[in-house]
Amino acid sequence: MSDDEFDTAEYESCIYNAMRRLEERDPTLTQIVTFDYYTSREMLKLAQCLLAHPNGIKHLELSMTAMGCRGATALAQYIASSTTIRNVIVTNTMIGTSGHLAIAKALRTNTSLKILYFGSCKKYDRARVNRAFVEALRLNPNRPPNSLWRCSHDISWDQMLTRVAAEMGPPSMLDQLRSCDRKPCPRRRTKPNSK
Repeated sequence: MSDDEFDTAEYESCIYNAMRRLEERDPTLTQIVTFDYYTSREMLKLAQCLLAHPNGIKHLELSMTAMGCRGATALAQYIASSTTIRNVIVTNTMIGTSGHLAIAKALRTNTSLKILYFGSCKKYDRARVNRAFVEALRLNPNRPPNSLWRCSHDISWDQMLTRVAAEMGPPSMLDQLRSCDRKPCPRRRTKPNSK
């Protein structure tokens, strides 16, 4: 079985067991798949636990949960920091525009995620999310070859975004600088001249 294949005999479906096994650094835990209803607080705890232990999980499938914006933001931080995650599938959740944008931002730096699929999530601003995903495609030349990032049931969605990113060309240095997280420089206070 290759790294990208999913073996249903080896996954953890209870997030509490998954979190316990992550804390124990169980090397056999590589896949978490749940179709159970978990609250937004429970999903946030799982995402924070994944973030605390970013390497090891290869396949993450979260469906029919109440994951909201905070959980999606923590999940995005996990995606940005993990070097082992290959597949993330999130369906029927409460992730809105800000959650999608956080995930798109994480995709700018992740070099391992081959498949990302969001389906039947809370309504979101599709135009903003599309722009964010195009930027992620342009700003991450180190993503896996033939990666498939999709936020829609529309099969052509990822092809359209890839085509638009290719048409825009590689990012300029200015694009790269604009995409960096930078805190503004503090202003220097000058003392008034005392004469």
